[in-house]
Amino acid sequence: MSQQDTTRQTPVQFPPIPLLSGDTVEGSDGPARLRSVTVCITLDDGSRMDIDLESRFGGWWAPTGASTSAAAEG
Repeated sequence: MSQQDTTRQTPVQFPPIPLLSGDTVEGSDGPARLRSVTVCITLDDGSRMDIDLESRFGGWWAPTGASTSAAAEG
């Protein structure tokens, strides 16, 4: 949504599926195990919302109840 288009606002919601699966990524020194995964949302005013995903059942899921109500960082 552009800064001018404020007439239609739809709250962000995460799907009830893992957003990522697996536990390693290819690093400069070979495979590296994931410690955490964060979704970063940047708002029109430049502030950021960081939502930490949870590792469950072999995938990385949004926390239960995650929405745009997460704390924004300026």
